[in-house]
Amino acid sequence: MIDDRKQRTVSIAYDVWKLQLRKDCEVRGKLDAFDSLGEYALKLLWETGIDPTVAAIVGDGRRFREG
Repeated sequence: MIDDRKQRTVSIAYDVWKLQLRKDCEVRGKLDAFDSLGEYALKLLWETGIDPTVAAIVGDGRRFREG
């Protein structure tokens, strides 16, 4: 099966994105939730282009970076 979804160009390194998300989770008191996410789930979020913020992940799922 061919995936017809458009792939975005990654504009931020995964390690930088993950660190930014971790810092945002820490500031918002959500570090336990961050720690419970596995590496695979984090990489999926990063690959979709979602901003590295709690609001982008738990808010409306449409907060993606333009790119």
